[in-house]
Amino acid sequence: MSEPRTHCYTRHDIKWIFRRCRQNPAYHWLYAIVVALAHTGLRISERRLLRWSHIDFSHGLIRLRVFGSTGRLATTVTSNRPKRP
Repeated sequence: MSEPRTHCYTRHDIKWIFRRCRQNPAYHWLYAIVVALAHTGLRISERRLLRWSHIDFSHGLIRLRVFGSTGRLATTVTSNRPKRP
């Protein structure tokens, strides 16, 4: 049985989504969510579980501990620092 393929949005895709959210008043509420997901790399399910206590502003990190699909505890750490090329 093969693993499901993961789709990753390109920069062009993300810019298009940002633009659509800003241009259409019906999607203005979605803009902040899309920006948060795009800039942190969080999955939508992880974003849903995110609380202020998970954010370390002094170090620019998000530490989110969740149970994965396997039932094992997983920690997601994401930084606001740019990734190296």
